[in-house]
Amino acid sequence: MARVKVKVERGNGLQQVVTIDTQATRGARLGTDVYLPDGEVATPPTFRSWLGLSSTSGGSSSSSGGPSLSSVLTTKGDLVTRDSQVQRLGIGPEGRYLRSSSGLPAWAQIQYSEINDTPPQMLVQTDASKDWDADDFIKGLNIIRVRYAGAATVRLPTTLAVGRIIAVKAELGTALVTTYEA
Repeated sequence: MARVKVKVERGNGLQQVVTIDTQATRGARLGTDVYLPDGEVATPPTFRSWLGLSSTSGGSSSSSGGPSLSSVLTTKGDLVTRDSQVQRLGIGPEGRYLRSSSGLPAWAQIQYSEINDTPPQMLVQTDASKDWDADDFIKGLNIIRVRYAGAATVRLPTTLAVGRIIAVKAELGTALVTTYEA
């Protein structure tokens, strides 16, 4: 099973990094086998208190003066985050991912440089049909620009090394491009 490192706040501003199994909380239940950082068994009231929330029964403020969970989560897909108090992070726009920005979660667009240091390779096919070889493609993004006015066939190799991303783009009018594995 996979193990991940997680930063845990221990109080008084102290932090510790612990390694846990990614399946460690699978099937865990409040009140029996979920624990707060101080080792106390987390019950629904103690967990809400640890988060700084009031009861989820519709109250408007928490014991710390912040909003209740029911007033923070207003829309399907909302996430709860915490800075100085609990707050809502609405579901992000399509095509965005969650990343850290100044220590807080924020939705961002993936930049190509974040997934690969190599700029995309542009390849051109001007024939009606072409069999591409695995060696034609670099690690990262490969764009085959089909410049043929009629229907074109692009045959890709069945064995490509890991990390090769191939996009096929018809560039002349509304040419039909069919892609096959050779």
